[in-house]
Amino acid sequence: MAQIEKESLDKTGLRSDVVTLYGGGRYHLYRYKKYTDVRLVWAPEAASAFFGGDADNFEYPRYCLDVTLFRVYEDGKPAKIDHFLKMDPDGAKDGDLVFVSGNPGRTRRILTSDAVEFQRDTALPRTLNLLRRREIALQQYGLEGPEQTRRGRDDLFGVQNSRKAYTGMLAGIQDPSFIEAKRKNEQDIFKTLQADPKLAGLAKAWETISDLQSKRRDMVLKSASLRTQLAGFAEKIVLMATEDTKPSAQRLREFRDSARQSLEQELFSEVPVYDDLERALLADELSRLVEDRGGNDPLVQSVLAGKNPRTRAAEIIAGTKLHTAQGRKELAKLGLEGIKNSTDPLVVLLRSLEPEYRKIREASEAIDEQERQAYAKVTEAKFAAGGDSVYPDATFTLRLSYGAVSGYQSKGKAIPAHTKIGGAFEHEKVHLQKDPWVLPKSWHAAKDSLNPDTPFNFVSTADIIGGNSGSPVVSRDGAMVGIIFDGNIESLPGDFYYSDQQARSVSVHIAGVLEAMRKIYQAGHLADQMGK
Repeated sequence: MAQIEKESLDKTGLRSDVVTLYGGGRYHLYRYKKYTDVRLVWAPEAASAFFGGDADNFEYPRYCLDVTLFRVYEDGKPAKIDHFLKMDPDGAKDGDLVFVSGNPGRTRRILTSDAVEFQRDTALPRTLNLLRRREIALQQYGLEGPEQTRRGRDDLFGVQNSRKAYTGMLAGIQDPSFIEAKRKNEQDIFKTLQADPKLAGLAKAWETISDLQSKRRDMVLKSASLRTQLAGFAEKIVLMATEDTKPSAQRLREFRDSARQSLEQELFSEVPVYDDLERALLADELSRLVEDRGGNDPLVQSVLAGKNPRTRAAEIIAGTKLHTAQGRKELAKLGLEGIKNSTDPLVVLLRSLEPEYRKIREASEAIDEQERQAYAKVTEAKFAAGGDSVYPDATFTLRLSYGAVSGYQSKGKAIPAHTKIGGAFEHEKVHLQKDPWVLPKSWHAAKDSLNPDTPFNFVSTADIIGGNSGSPVVSRDGAMVGIIFDGNIESLPGDFYYSDQQARSVSVHIAGVLEAMRKIYQAGHLADQMGK
């Protein structure tokens, strides 16, 4: 894979990634035209983009202007794009066929029933516990003052968003009827395989996957990574020093030549780093490490160096020089020997974790590879039983979804497909104008000029998942009619299965975007450029 990616990059100059589809049943080469000069052109206030906050997240009806505009540049000038979307200012109407072009992150619909049970009973509960832990840590940090609240806001939103999403996923697979239906489907596949001697051996793939779940259970509490911004930088630089001594094809995937540009951009871009936030999160991560591995664990004792997690975290953050891009560049330039001899306390910490990290990752990737081989056989079996019409799971790669603009029934009520811009003011009023249901002053100043009947948000049956946010919604005529920004609560089990009975993707209607840009934000000149 590394060799194919490198040859493609050298030949075309395009970023090239070999993508695994159908859990290992197919391998495709994707090439990307990459832009690295991307500039923010316009953004509304967070209060309008995230109107309703965490309470309204994954809910519907919604009244959010969750849209930003960017422009890509080449050679210091706006890029000339030959292929672009037209725009339909009237947007999507009830019953319309729409398409969603985007990069959905991950679905796991290929999983066997045993693998789903591992997710239900072990993996997802563990993930939720980690998210709840991080949510509390960030909330506590935010209570220290308004500046701390601001610094931690984006991270807190991301964690709350993930926590709610995983809660919905878990609820979906805790429904006994889902596992029963999956097992019945597997039995039907086994009957097809048993009827053909050439296919009978494929059934062993399900046994292999079942055996691998017990190995995954044994690894759940094993961890040698610390989930903070600075620790992430240090971990990558420490690993990179060793990986760069190997041929590209033998390196860990993110350190191969084909991924180098993206890696360096991540490591060496100037980004804000806040000492107090890093200190709080690192202390919590060290405490988690103690809880997971036990206080007598040799690795834990080495990491803490005789101190408690808070004291150790404060000592490390105070002494590291990795806060700046320049500091990270200077460290990376030292190479393997220089990093081995570095006295930077964060580097020393990550160096001590590196052997265990590599051991755990090697074991995990060995399980992953065995599963890929097994799922390749599962895919072959499913193709034999039902043909190859089933599309592969999401992999953060480009794909086209489709559906109809359509309302749905929820809790005995008919939920309409569209909301209107005037409804945002009603929604604010119903919630007594209390945070997070407070529209920006700019909205109230422009209220009398707005057409209250302008469509604002809408839902469709397009099958989306996390990663689709920002995807254009396109009409059958190839014109943009909206922008995906969420799914409803009923869509959250979509990681494991999809049903169009209630699951809906949630979009900002293009008519609402244009109305707001022209009348609230005096950005008519930008609205005039869209779709051209």
